[in-house]
Amino acid sequence: MMKNRRSVMMVSAFMIACFHLWVPLGMRNPVEIFLQKTAFIGVDMFFFLSAYSISAREVTDYKAFLVSRLKSVYLKFILFAVVACIYAHWKLPYLFRVVTGLDLFKKGGGAFLWFLPAIMLFYLILPLYQKLDKKNRPLAIGVGVGAWFIIGLLVTFLTKYKAMFIFWNRIPVVLVGFYAAKLMHSERVLSKKGAKALAGVLLLAVGSVLLYFFGYQPPLMKPIPDMYYVIAIPSTLGLILLTDLIPECGFSRVVGAATLEMYAVQMIFGYDFSAFVLNRIAKSMGLTTGTKLLVNVISVTFVVAVAVLINQIYERIRKRIR
Repeated sequence: MMKNRRSVMMVSAFMIACFHLWVPLGMRNPVEIFLQKTAFIGVDMFFFLSAYSISAREVTDYKAFLVSRLKSVYLKFILFAVVACIYAHWKLPYLFRVVTGLDLFKKGGGAFLWFLPAIMLFYLILPLYQKLDKKNRPLAIGVGVGAWFIIGLLVTFLTKYKAMFIFWNRIPVVLVGFYAAKLMHSERVLSKKGAKALAGVLLLAVGSVLLYFFGYQPPLMKPIPDMYYVIAIPSTLGLILLTDLIPECGFSRVVGAATLEMYAVQMIFGYDFSAFVLNRIAKSMGLTTGTKLLVNVISVTFVVAVAVLINQIYERIRKRIR
């Protein structure tokens, strides 16, 4: 069972921040480059957690569930889009395409905060999938895996459309998260810390090798585009098992609760802020390994501080208007 979910969310959020904002410390250091380029699995950890949390409890009121997710996820997404519209001087038609999710299907990973409308799609589907699984598990697994692979093949070979695969190829890790919850709850699998740590280390080791050869140089793009996201599943599971061993504390609970805000802040303001800090420090202190590390620390601290502030304000307002 997952005991320290906020710790897992915190670590995954830091990974995503490093993926986007990290200034390399060395000159073409292969280990550093590999770690940064594969830090995208922080997103996969979120998808896993979302499916895990839904599977761990039965969704009995579909409408109430969707309303709850709209308030906690999509309403934030709309607010972030409005802020970005003002900050980046978007035109209103583009804002409309963003908030309706149309931009996700057009641009995929190039869409504004693509992860948030993508996770809402999974929230729409997973409770329905849960009902099918309850009635007929073999059929549900067949439908889930079959639809992912067959539709993926049809889109690949019959169209030139490739944008959707950044979220389409996260379906396998969502299914793994869904069934991991059932397995861990019913069979008490990996309930002991030692077994969980060993499994985490082994999965991360095997996953890192797979990622190096198939997700890094070059990334696997067959039989369907962006197939390397599927290859990342062992590493994702390994990191989740290991980070779940980190006891929750006040810091991890606060930061873990603001993970969506961290994602938004880094994508709206993070690049500009990091470039500003890098430019200022380069002029005053020069660029060394130490100063680059300082830039990274300042940038991530900025993202965390602003994200936590936004989250605290949002949650206080939401509680008052319930």
